[in-house]
Amino acid sequence: MDELAELAQLMEKEFGPRVDSMYSTFPNRTSIRLLDVSQDLDPNDRIQCQIKIVDLNHAPKYSALSYTWGDPGANPDDEHIPPLPPGKDEYEILCDGHPLKVTKNCYAFLLSFRKAKATDTNHQSSRKNAEFIERTFSSYLIWIDAICINQSSLGERSSQVRIMDRIYRQAQQVIVWLGPSDSSTKLAVQVIANLANIPIKKCRELFMTSPLSTDPYERLGIPTISKKDFMSVKALLERSWFARSWTVQEYVLARDTVLFCGTLILPFRAVPDAARNLALLGWDHLLASLGDEDIEETDLKAEESVTGTTQMLRGLHNSKEDFFLGRATAKSSFVGAILSLHYLKRIQAEVSRERWLNTKDNIPLQMVLLATTHKQCFNPVDKIYAFLGLLPEASWDGLVVDYSMATQDVYIQATRAMMRATQSLSILSYVEERPLRTISDLPSWVPDFNAVRSPLPLDWGLTTYAETMIPISGQRMVFFNVSLSTPFSIEPNNDSNAKLSVKGMWYDKVVETSRFIPGNLQELAPLLDVITSFPRERLWRTLLADEHVIALDSNAPPVTFPAQEIDGQMFAYYLSQTQWLMLVELNSDPATIETHDDDSPENSGIPYALREYDVFEELIDPALNPIPRFMIDCYDPWIETLNLPQDIKERGLQRMAKALSVRMLDRVLLTTEKRRYGTGMMSTKKGDEIWVLAGAKVPYILRPKGYGEYEFVGEAYMHDIMYGEFVVEKEHVWSDITLV
Repeated sequence: MDELAELAQLMEKEFGPRVDSMYSTFPNRTSIRLLDVSQDLDPNDRIQCQIKIVDLNHAPKYSALSYTWGDPGANPDDEHIPPLPPGKDEYEILCDGHPLKVTKNCYAFLLSFRKAKATDTNHQSSRKNAEFIERTFSSYLIWIDAICINQSSLGERSSQVRIMDRIYRQAQQVIVWLGPSDSSTKLAVQVIANLANIPIKKCRELFMTSPLSTDPYERLGIPTISKKDFMSVKALLERSWFARSWTVQEYVLARDTVLFCGTLILPFRAVPDAARNLALLGWDHLLASLGDEDIEETDLKAEESVTGTTQMLRGLHNSKEDFFLGRATAKSSFVGAILSLHYLKRIQAEVSRERWLNTKDNIPLQMVLLATTHKQCFNPVDKIYAFLGLLPEASWDGLVVDYSMATQDVYIQATRAMMRATQSLSILSYVEERPLRTISDLPSWVPDFNAVRSPLPLDWGLTTYAETMIPISGQRMVFFNVSLSTPFSIEPNNDSNAKLSVKGMWYDKVVETSRFIPGNLQELAPLLDVITSFPRERLWRTLLADEHVIALDSNAPPVTFPAQEIDGQMFAYYLSQTQWLMLVELNSDPATIETHDDDSPENSGIPYALREYDVFEELIDPALNPIPRFMIDCYDPWIETLNLPQDIKERGLQRMAKALSVRMLDRVLLTTEKRRYGTGMMSTKKGDEIWVLAGAKVPYILRPKGYGEYEFVGEAYMHDIMYGEFVVEKEHVWSDITLV
């Protein structure tokens, strides 16, 4: 034995094997490592694995793990299966005889996985379940990112991320590990299985029935679900797996997916089926609210005896700003997030077709980013990289997966790549309000993809793929073209440039802004002079961005635009209901509503509800106002001008409430120098300018910085120019400006 070999042997005996020696170089770009988890522990009770390098081009058989590196979200105060001692974040395993540290959640999976392989079918009595477990755990090797990728090598991480879509697409099945089970997990799995089996038709028939009553369950054909049952489901669906970025790709690309939690196993397709049925029943909002500190038991029981309209209006009156900033809708976001996972699978058929035919078509990357905005990740660049495998390469041509790049540069490069792919400036509509940003020093025109984008854009970047649209709650289905598709260009070979040169037409300057909150209409008083100079229908068309939102027949095909007469009627009816609540409160106890922040002399002694009515009366067509001024003191809520069945009115009120909360979320009404009005982002202020940019579908608000440079503020809606009317006028010319 030579001296170097002898020294290596001595060092290994003293310090153990070198960890990095298990990671030999891959023979080619399509190689991956797979694990064979031994059923036997080593003498120190460590899990043992053997590593095998395979080539994806040779179609190896394996499973792939989808899990979270951090805390999976099991109840920390409960007993877990498998049990692990608290306070320890890493555990040691052996891979080819080399010690390797893995996270607590990964180690918990390996324990359960090893036990499932070792015990095979002993813990299940059903032959069907036994065959399912055997197929899941006994047939293949497994791929686990934290072990199979050398995490200390940026180069290897980047190269493996480039083929991540193939790793999950080619796996025989993807195992979704939600973490150890706790005392509520078994109940949650059973309830989800029951909900998933309800026929869709029955869910639609029982929309907005009470989930806390026993009546619906007989017709649904499932056991009654108690509050405790719902709480267990909520706890499971709020586990961290459902919130992470990388898990989206891992689920969407999978050919077959199984849910594994502790020792409990369920075909994963039951989860989106159950979420869909909860949404169709209208129970998702209640499910999300369970356990909130501000939700009392009596409030939940009231569901059984109070109509949906009254509940909704009470919620509006008691918490006007929360409701109309969309916070109530956001409470059920975890159900929507599960549904978006399911709908993202629709895109995969189109992606597979394009790859097979080697076409250069693309599906906008921002469509996927919009559906996954609430997903979380440790590394901000993964808010881009984690979703690239869902789309054809043409959708992100020019974007390089490189973990050595600064986050700012990755986001600039991604933004320019999306502009090229869509041949439009639609990605500018994804720029969020400045206070919401998490990445410092981003140019104003580059979205912070790591931030949660609360306002849904007027232009969300759809090109030609209407058949693959992702149903996102509240998304816009109207397609504007303010620039008449005027061509634009991006500087070649300059993707890291923090400035964006564009061509634009100046339209107008902002003079005044105000929020629109039913129940607090007095905020619009400074804008009334301009608003009332137009026909009254202009207001609701502007607030809805001229989109038709009220469908009287739930089975009728959707009409996306323009807004219809019924939308205006429902808008007036909706505002009148808020006025009625305020008038009832005024008549029952005037002292409770006479005070207001505005203590100006002209308002002194005037009850708040009456001042509110003054603005309401200015905004509503008299023919649609069910509360004439002479009836203020004796208003009867049954005297209504909207002649529709009660169930249709209730459904219409809910749709109108949702439409307004979504479209005006973090947006304001604005008036301009030329006495026009429209909507803009919350941060819009006096002196900002409204521009039409070449390649844009909607107008944008820019803030002048001098010398032809502008800070980007966000989208605008200006009713008379959304389809290119301003560009058609001959006297306007394009100017060269720069966004910084």
